[in-house]
Amino acid sequence: MMTTHSDSKPGWAFWVDRGGTFTDLVARSPNGGLSTQKLLSERPEHYADAAAEAIRRILDAHPQFGRHIDEVRVGTTVATNALLEGKTPSVALVLTAGFEDLLSIADQRRDELFALHVKKRTLPSTKILASAGRMSAQGDVIADIDSDALTRLLRKAYQKGIRDVAISLLHAWRNPNHELQCATLARKVGFDNVTLGHQVSPLRGYLARTETTLLDAALTPVVHDYVQRFSAALRNLATVKRILFMQSHGGLADADRIRGKDAVLSGPAGGVIGLARCAEVAGHTRVVGFDMGGTSTDVCLWHGALQRQRDNRIGSYRLNTPMLRLDTIAAGGGSILKWQDERFVVGPESSGALPGPAAYGCGGPLSITDANVMLGRLPAKFVTPSFGPDGNAPLDVSATSQAFDAMHADLPPAISATFNTRDLAEGFIAVAVDNMAGAVRKVALRQGEDPRDCTLAAFGGAAGQLACKVARELGMKSIWLHPFAGVFSALGIGLAEHIESHEVAIDEPLDRGLRRSRGLVHEAQQARQSAIVRATLELGVEGADTTLPVPLADKDTVIDAFVAMHKARFGVAPVAELRVVSVRIEQVLARSGTPPQQPIGSNSATLQPIGSSTLYDNGASLNVPVYQLADLANQQIDGPAIIVAAHGTLVVDQQWQATINACGELRLVDHGQQKKKTCQPR
Repeated sequence: MMTTHSDSKPGWAFWVDRGGTFTDLVARSPNGGLSTQKLLSERPEHYADAAAEAIRRILDAHPQFGRHIDEVRVGTTVATNALLEGKTPSVALVLTAGFEDLLSIADQRRDELFALHVKKRTLPSTKILASAGRMSAQGDVIADIDSDALTRLLRKAYQKGIRDVAISLLHAWRNPNHELQCATLARKVGFDNVTLGHQVSPLRGYLARTETTLLDAALTPVVHDYVQRFSAALRNLATVKRILFMQSHGGLADADRIRGKDAVLSGPAGGVIGLARCAEVAGHTRVVGFDMGGTSTDVCLWHGALQRQRDNRIGSYRLNTPMLRLDTIAAGGGSILKWQDERFVVGPESSGALPGPAAYGCGGPLSITDANVMLGRLPAKFVTPSFGPDGNAPLDVSATSQAFDAMHADLPPAISATFNTRDLAEGFIAVAVDNMAGAVRKVALRQGEDPRDCTLAAFGGAAGQLACKVARELGMKSIWLHPFAGVFSALGIGLAEHIESHEVAIDEPLDRGLRRSRGLVHEAQQARQSAIVRATLELGVEGADTTLPVPLADKDTVIDAFVAMHKARFGVAPVAELRVVSVRIEQVLARSGTPPQQPIGSNSATLQPIGSSTLYDNGASLNVPVYQLADLANQQIDGPAIIVAAHGTLVVDQQWQATINACGELRLVDHGQQKKKTCQPR
C-alpha cells in the first residue's frame, strides 16, 4: 500500500480533513514550516480526490524540499456520507434463529411520535441468515450450530454477489465460540470481510451490538476502498512512509487497520482534539467548541478532559462504540434557505461542494453563505477567488442578489411588503444562529456547565462570520479563535495520538473487575513495552444499563470519579453497588504533537486596514474597516470590523473588542450591556 524511501533526511507531513464541502490541509515541510490549503471537496472536472490534489499543490509549490513524505494523517467523511446516503455494499447478517426481525422491531422508538405517516428507517442492504445455535445468558451452550444448514445459507448469499458478512449471535459477548464457528464457515465459503459482534462491541445488549456489527461490516469496505484509492493517488505523487487515519474516539490508526465503525466521526474528531490541545496551551479551562463548516456545525465541550460516549446515534443509526462527545446540526455555510410553511427554514439539506451556494457561481441554491454575502459578513472582494466552473472566480455577488430577489418575488404580498431582500437574509441568519445557540446550550447543560461561564471557541471556515451573534444569543462574554481556525480539524488531526485499542468484556463486581482489568493492562504492557498503556473502565450501577467511562486507578479514586460523574450527569449519587462492564485498553504508539505558535508578522505602530466594506446589521448599514490578520500582531480592534485570514473571515460585531497576540490568536470580549439570557433548554 505504501512506498518507503531510504533517505534519512526528514520528509513532509500532511494533515488532512476531508469534509463534505471543503477539504482542509496543514502541511509541515522538512524544515518545520507550516503551510495550509483549502479546496472544494468535489470538483471531478478538475481533480479526482481533493486530499491528493491539495498535497500535490503543496509539493509543486515547494520543489526545494523534494517529494518524500514521512506521514499523511487523514480525517474523512467518507464513512458518514456512505451511511447517510445509503451507498454501502450488501451484507449477509447472521442472527440467532428467532431474532430475524430484531432490526425491524428494534426498540420501537419513534423519533416523530405524532407523525401521521411513519417512515421506517432504511438500514444497509441486508440478507438475514438464521443460525440455529443458542447460548444461555451465562454463556453455556443450549443448542449447537447447524454447520451444514448455515453453510447452505451462506453459499446462497455468496452466489447472489454478497461479499461481506456480519455475525451477531445472542450472548456471544459471554461466549464467542458460536460466532467463531460461523466465521470459519463464512471464510470457507469465500467471504472477504467477516465481522464478529463480540469483537466489534463486547457488551451485553443484543440490539445495539447487532446494529453496530452490521454498520461496521457495511462501512469497512467503503473505508478500505477509499484508503486504497487515496494510497494509489499518493504513490503517483511521492514516496510515502506511513498513512494514518483519524478515528471517532480521537486516536489515529494505521490505514490498513481502520474500521468502518471507527471512521464515522473521523473529521469532526480532529476538531475536538485540536480544541483540547490548543485550549490547554492557551490557558482555557471551560471551552465550547463551535465548528461551523460548509455542510454542518459540530458542537463540543472541553473542560479539562476529553469526553467520550458509547451510545451514539448517527442519523437513525445506533453505534455502540466509544466516540468523542459532540453534537451535529445541519446548519453549515451550505445549508439551503427556504421560505416554507410561512416561516424561514434553514437546512437540513446542503448545497455541498457542487454546486455549492449560489455565490459559488455554479447554479447552486440560496444557502447561509449567500445570506452572509448579502449582509456583507462575507465581503466578496476580500475572499480568495476559488469558485465558478474553473475554480478561479470570485464569489458571485450578483447570483446571490438575483436569487434573493427571486425568493422575495415569490413571497405572499403581505410578507414581501414587510421584508426587503436584506431583511430576508437577516431572518435566515437569525434562524441559523438560534439553531446553533440551541445546540451549544444543549451540549453545555447536558454536561453540567452554564454556557455563560464558558468561552466560545470558534473554528471551521464559516464560524467567524457568526461567532459574535451566537455568543451574544447565549450570553457568552468571550470568544477565542486559533490562528489556524479555518483549518482547525486538520490541525487537530496533526496533534492526535497514534493509538491501537481493544475492548474486553468484564461484567464483574467492582473488586473482581478491577483485578481482572489490571491483569489485562499488565499483559498489554508486556506485549508492547515501548508503548504507553492506558485503560478506561466502563462502570455501571448494579441492575442499570447505563455506563460511564472512568480511567483505571485505585478503588477509591475510581469510586470518587464515578460518583462525581454520576452526580453531574443525573443529579444524584449512585445508590447501588458498582460493576465493571468492560475495560478499554489503549496502547499509545506516538504521543500528541505540540500546538504551533508562529509569529504572524512584525508589529505595526498604527492599525492599517486593507480596505472597507458595507455591513448590514439589525437593519442598519455600516461602513466598516477590513483588516488582514497577518498585519495585526499585538493589536486591539473595536467592532464593528472585519478581519480576513487565509481560510476564514471574522466579523467583529458592534460592542465587541478583539485582541490579537503576536501569533495571531484572537480573543474577543463583549463589552455591550446585554440583558441576562436564560440558559434553560427551549
